[in-house]
Amino acid sequence: MLNAVKAATVAGLLWSLGAAPAYATPIMTSELKTQLLGWLGSANTELDQLFVRKDGDSAAQFHAAADGKGATFSLLRARDSAGNIWVIGGYNPQSWSSVDGENITIPESERTAFIFNATAGHMYRQVPAPPDQGVPDYGSHQTYNCAKCGPAFGSGADLLVNEDLATGGSSYLTSYYSFEPGAEPFGGSVAGTGQFTYLAMEVYAVRAVPEPGTLALLVAGLGVMAYACRKPN
Repeated sequence: MLNAVKAATVAGLLWSLGAAPAYATPIMTSELKTQLLGWLGSANTELDQLFVRKDGDSAAQFHAAADGKGATFSLLRARDSAGNIWVIGGYNPQSWSSVDGENITIPESERTAFIFNATAGHMYRQVPAPPDQGVPDYGSHQTYNCAKCGPAFGSGADLLVNEDLATGGSSYLTSYYSFEPGAEPFGGSVAGTGQFTYLAMEVYAVRAVPEPGTLALLVAGLGVMAYACRKPN
């Protein structure tokens, strides 16, 4: 992960010095992809690029590219108020939408979304419902879908991209933050909270890839079917 962290920091510094547009240097690297798939727990997965923010893009362009495409990773190169550069983002197991509002996941088995700070190496899953508080929807606000916002995770929101796709922040952290000692999600003087300038944004669709053995069986089965179709009666 060290090379990925260095790349993210250098890219942010070059952008801030006016050397190149932020989107000219990709956020995704091979090291970051390995980290994301490790957090996802699925090595047999491919990430297909859906969206790269360009100058002037807004939530409308994000939704046009990402809505209805199934599970996605949203990646953000973020600069905080202290000038720190972070690669942060979130995994949404459901499709994004312009109109669906809150995605509520009461069963804990459905709380598979997470947010992360890849630069710091921290990942935060949805908070399980506390059994002793009698609040079954605590931690259940997976994502928020609206035409006037980009990717938004949790309630409050835990991680938010505004309509301009260039600003946003993190607050409350009631749906994802695990309160691990010293593991602040996105830096800042207050653990996990803050306002960000997004220097770059990328969105990737998550596509399952068949196991080699499964693929071999599929090919063999297709071969048998093709032979049977050619066999004379």
